[in-house]
Amino acid sequence: MDFCGAVQALASRSFAPAIATFLGYISHDRTDGNAWLYLGIAYTESGLLADSLHALHIAELLIDDNPELSQALGVTHLRSGDLPAARRHLEKSLNHSDPPASIHRNIAILYLQSGEIDRALHSIDSGIEKNPDDVLSLYAKA
Repeated sequence: MDFCGAVQALASRSFAPAIATFLGYISHDRTDGNAWLYLGIAYTESGLLADSLHALHIAELLIDDNPELSQALGVTHLRSGDLPAARRHLEKSLNHSDPPASIHRNIAILYLQSGEIDRALHSIDSGIEKNPDDVLSLYAKA
């Protein structure tokens, strides 16, 4: 499987083949920051949070300012229950000049878990404004 195929496998929630492919890329080039990034995302989605943080921290050393990396770190910390670290990374991604559309939904989850209901609703509204077809944000709003 090529790199794009592994990203597509990750998007379709086929984590094992995606992880195997990203590990293969890393075995050939340990400086491939994108392979480390997507490996970390695949580990997070698989529930392997310690492995994810390891991969994402290596990606952080290899990739310059990247909103997707900041979001991935934030989501991983959020799922592990480290709300201060999650906030730091998610807000960094949100404040990037070109943040990922999903950042609004993810930071809304952080705000909900922190008891900041008004901020969560505002973030969901911002996500819907940026992407009116975001079904998950529309569902969260309802």
